[in-house]
Amino acid sequence: YIESNITSIKRFDGCPLTNSCANKYVWPESEIGTVNKSYPCVQRRCGGTYSTGGQWEPVVITCATDYISCAISDLEDLLTAAVNSTKAAALLLKGIDNILDASHQTMTQIQDAARLLKILNYYSNNAIINETTVFTGRTFAIQLEDIACFTGRNFSVNLGSVDIVLAQNTTNFRIAISSTRTDNTTASVLILPPSSKECTQNTTSIHRLTFYTFLQNSLFQSPEQEKEGFKLGSIIISVGGNAVSLAEKFQFSFQVIKDAKTAKLARWINDSNQTGKWSTEEREKLSPQNNIVMTEVKVRNNADKTKFYQGNFAMLLDLNPGSVTCPAAYVVTFIGTVLSIISLLFFLVTYLCSKPLRKSEHGTILINISCALLCLYIVFLMAAYLKSVPALCGISATLVHYFMLVYFMWTASEAVFLFFKLVKVFGNNM
Repeated sequence: YIESNITSIKRFDGCPLTNSCANKYVWPESEIGTVNKSYPCVQRRCGGTYSTGGQWEPVVITCATDYISCAISDLEDLLTAAVNSTKAAALLLKGIDNILDASHQTMTQIQDAARLLKILNYYSNNAIINETTVFTGRTFAIQLEDIACFTGRNFSVNLGSVDIVLAQNTTNFRIAISSTRTDNTTASVLILPPSSKECTQNTTSIHRLTFYTFLQNSLFQSPEQEKEGFKLGSIIISVGGNAVSLAEKFQFSFQVIKDAKTAKLARWINDSNQTGKWSTEEREKLSPQNNIVMTEVKVRNNADKTKFYQGNFAMLLDLNPGSVTCPAAYVVTFIGTVLSIISLLFFLVTYLCSKPLRKSEHGTILINISCALLCLYIVFLMAAYLKSVPALCGISATLVHYFMLVYFMWTASEAVFLFFKLVKVFGNNM
């Protein structure tokens, strides 16, 4: 007779209790395949399989929320593991895709776009890969490649309601991204090697070449340029890596929005305030042919072949091309206004220093007209430099309008005064 005891053991293969955003959000134990919606605008799915165990997927942001900043902090913590692990890299890129799918306005307000770009560039430069690596998401795609012999590359992207496809050979890569958009927008970049060599090769080192494409401009918003009438007219292509130093030039082809009259190739430039703007670098205006624009950029080679280069390019459209004024007109206006101010100051000093002129009725009117004009010209000059600040621009516009009214009022007073002095003096016979 063998004595035996039966003990009930509960097995759990789901996702364990965890937290994020400095313990602000707590995610309880969840079964595989379930989505936790405990918080507004934020949800998280328990992924994995019953053979490998549950694993929390990146947080999905469904509306405007301050969680974006916390989610980026979580990705920064994951970055070290992502460069060494393909599994962590998949979580990192999926997390970036989720954040880019969030509200544009929220991204602009908290100014975290530069942080996301920094994460993406660091991963692209340092990730350990054994073969060409491709990630395609809802909002962007990325491709990483290590090369020793650089014979040029041709990257193209096509947006349409198709399955994710990667077709490649030794020099050509084509990424088709599944998208809800139906415009079938396309873009491509041809990276040309130096024409002096058939194969630019360095047997002692491997060169990294990266290619991104962004379907929307969540990371590249410039409210000031939008107010000035500029709009992004194409998808965004990014080329980078230390292999760029082996190239000679980029040849771009973009499909722009319909009815675009002119476009300029622009590159995104970040500033010290974690914001940025599109810089056209005095590039020539291009006229689309069948909504397609083609242009090229010469590569500025770095002496240090290990230096990481990253350039984000797109087509910038000027929606108000007729409002552009000739620079010479600005110079003439500025010089003329300054001369008028000097002349008015000379006039006021002359009248104020002369008691007979100052005390006369006509002199008083002329002094007030001159003061109104002087203030009008000064505010007019200031307004040209305050247009980038909405509040100050509104105040200056109000003052310009006010001093114009004051000038017209004193001019009318001068007309009435001359009428009584020159017409009425002869009596009712005039």
